[in-house]
Amino acid sequence: MFATTPHLRVMFPGLAADPRERRDHITMPDGATLRLALYPFRGTRLASMFNAVRVLKSRRHYDIFSEVYFRPLAWALTSSGRGYVESMGESVFDNPRWATVDTAIFEGQC
Repeated sequence: MFATTPHLRVMFPGLAADPRERRDHITMPDGATLRLALYPFRGTRLASMFNAVRVLKSRRHYDIFSEVYFRPLAWALTSSGRGYVESMGESVFDNPRWATVDTAIFEGQC
């Protein structure tokens, strides 16, 4: 994800340092959360920062720092707790298909 969004190193220096220094525990910074979902499609998708709002049917927003879709999994580093997000409606990542995996994976609980 740091390859698709190099600015993440500036935004979250601690997150960038943890894997580089091979720390046993990676701390997810305030303002970010890691999401995981099953991805059954053959195509691969890599994307950098992106923000969009869909207003058809219901108001929903899509706000990511980086995403990697590579079968069988989709990973998305998304924002958490940004002030303007609440006025944009529900997040696409609030869908139960997207699990929040910050703690489980980084603390070896998976």
